[in-house]
Amino acid sequence: MRHIAITILVILAGCSDSNPLYPAGGDTPYQIRGEVAADELRVAIAAQIPGRLWNVHTGDPEYRKYGIDEVMEFIVADDTDEIEYRVNDFDCEDHALVLAGRMKEAMPGIPVGFMWCVYYDAFGVYPHAFNVFYDGYTGKLYIFDAASDRFVTPRIIVVFLVVM
Repeated sequence: MRHIAITILVILAGCSDSNPLYPAGGDTPYQIRGEVAADELRVAIAAQIPGRLWNVHTGDPEYRKYGIDEVMEFIVADDTDEIEYRVNDFDCEDHALVLAGRMKEAMPGIPVGFMWCVYYDAFGVYPHAFNVFYDGYTGKLYIFDAASDRFVTPRIIVVFLVVM
């Protein structure tokens, strides 16, 4: 029997006053309420993403809680999806990495992941990169396609280890 490995890397980035989503003085406009343990994330990933979880990487022992409403507010203001999609030069994984970095800068401590997977739909089987967001209040994971600017529910076959 073939083993399926799922890898989600929680991407960490520093904060900066130069981000246009910050008000003057560098205070974040997003409300931060409580902490999320990395173990809590691993349990949610195991429960909500199909397959066998061999490689779930988290960069910190805990993260700050954010809700999907705060993620949506950020995504509406963000323009990552407006960066031209160029096959092999700036494609799905590049969009996902840019969005994760921008989100970490504007929303310190948010548990945002990068997922490289193979999924299928009615038209075929495709490799693709997505972002994964965790709602610290509901415990739900959301999968987002940064290149097309939409939340998705892919039928995942396998997720590969991402080396960055």
